[in-house]
Amino acid sequence: MLEVATGTLTAGGWHNWHTGVADHRHLPVEDASADLCIAGWSICYLVDWNRQDWKTPVDQALAEMERALKPGGSIVIIETQGTGFTTPIPPLYLVKYYQYLVALGFRDKWFRTDYRFASPQEALQSSTFFFGEEIARQIDGVILPECTGLWWRSKTG
Repeated sequence: MLEVATGTLTAGGWHNWHTGVADHRHLPVEDASADLCIAGWSICYLVDWNRQDWKTPVDQALAEMERALKPGGSIVIIETQGTGFTTPIPPLYLVKYYQYLVALGFRDKWFRTDYRFASPQEALQSSTFFFGEEIARQIDGVILPECTGLWWRSKTG
């Protein structure tokens, strides 16, 4: 994914950007150095891996993103709102996390990001492999429904 992002940004003539791999809780960037911090389908794992005390690592990740932002910069978080569904039905263990983001001042919106496959066979094979048989039963022809959530907040000051 980083190679694709790098290729796209380079081909677009953009120069003021950086991609890399890091722990959300320890970003290797300078304070107030970014206009935008995006976490895509990833902070949710801090919730999943720390189900008893998920707020601590989430707060650490959000604090790091805030630290990296310039005043007026924005945080964008992208997470699943449910695979196999045409309206949001997020995994139960993520519901409180999503509510927490809103309580912290994040605005939110959901939208469809369906998987579209070349053939019904590919849809069944790939969906079963990645999501299991129960989700694969939700395929409609070559489409597996997917809902995605977007949360965003700008830094003030």
